[in-house]
Amino acid sequence: LSTDNPNELDEWIGWMKSRLAYFMNDCETKCNLFVQRNNSIEYRSSKNEGVYLIGFEVDEERLKTHRYFSHCLNQFLDQCNSYSNRRESMKISHKLISIHDWKLEQMLRKPQRLKN
Repeated sequence: LSTDNPNELDEWIGWMKSRLAYFMNDCETKCNLFVQRNNSIEYRSSKNEGVYLIGFEVDEERLKTHRYFSHCLNQFLDQCNSYSNRRESMKISHKLISIHDWKLEQMLRKPQRLKN
């Protein structure tokens, strides 16, 4: 998630978290996927960008081709995109990466602050 200022980011994160619970539940119940949650947002150095990590027991290639997962992910993204107070500066993006790549990213990046 990213915005032009930290106050907008906190608002954006609050909305995303309210939708995230439904996404996680759908992943577990409809897709039969084990979900590893990171319960904190990692703020990037600009403090205008926040990253939330979710881990699954299958690799990103299987997730990309999992029909129910794709539906759940698209539904979550649609909900985020339809946020009624969303400003043009509020952006959302996602990527699916392997556990190996995630661990490599973690070693290369140090969080600025964590917020639960």
